[in-house]
Amino acid sequence: MMTQLTEWFYPFIINGKSVNPNLLPEVVQLHEIRIKALRHFFKTRSCKTAIDLACHQGYFTLELEKHVNEVVGIDRFADSIDKAKYIHNLLGDGRSTFINSTIEEYNNTADLVLCYGLLYHIENPIEIFRKLSAMSTRYCIIETQVASSSNPHVEDGTYKSIRKPLGTFTLVKDYSASNIGGLTDIALVPDLPAVLNLLEMFGFKFEMYNLDLTDYEQFARRQRVIIFAERSSD
Repeated sequence: MMTQLTEWFYPFIINGKSVNPNLLPEVVQLHEIRIKALRHFFKTRSCKTAIDLACHQGYFTLELEKHVNEVVGIDRFADSIDKAKYIHNLLGDGRSTFINSTIEEYNNTADLVLCYGLLYHIENPIEIFRKLSAMSTRYCIIETQVASSSNPHVEDGTYKSIRKPLGTFTLVKDYSASNIGGLTDIALVPDLPAVLNLLEMFGFKFEMYNLDLTDYEQFARRQRVIIFAERSSD
């Protein structure tokens, strides 16, 4: 079956060899930072169940298995789910289940919801926060690129009354045909204030994962962030 599965996006090691030895260095570095953030999260927190949203080929699901008893990976692409199942049959420990589903159609809950590399491919990112709130019983982790902030204002019936902006969204073209793209070719990418304010609106408190200045350049410029969120007690 291995010969039938191509276009690997992650540095899985099988029989001592990488399934994709030609991955770009910046892609490998991005994966490494995401893994490092997960391990940091679990140093001080524990979970019994987790959902890996848009799990792609199951790379981060494998890491979740090391810390969580039961993991569900969901992805809308059947090809990605096939790859995830194949890899986990070889490298996993049986804790993961993979389901071919859109996020919108999936309704189960877990202690932790992992949301890596998703928000910048979504036509309606606010709906993703709504789903995060519905799925997560305690934690969620978000890793995302963020749009550059602007300073708009909204008049509330008259120029004398202004509603304070809590964040902005940038309209970009996405690539729905790709297995790392969104459902449509439209994406509204939130800036960081929008992400943080939406987390708060949907009942989460949060902390930023601190990255080294030597980490992947997007993180150094705060164009990409990792956020640990926990349900507020109040």
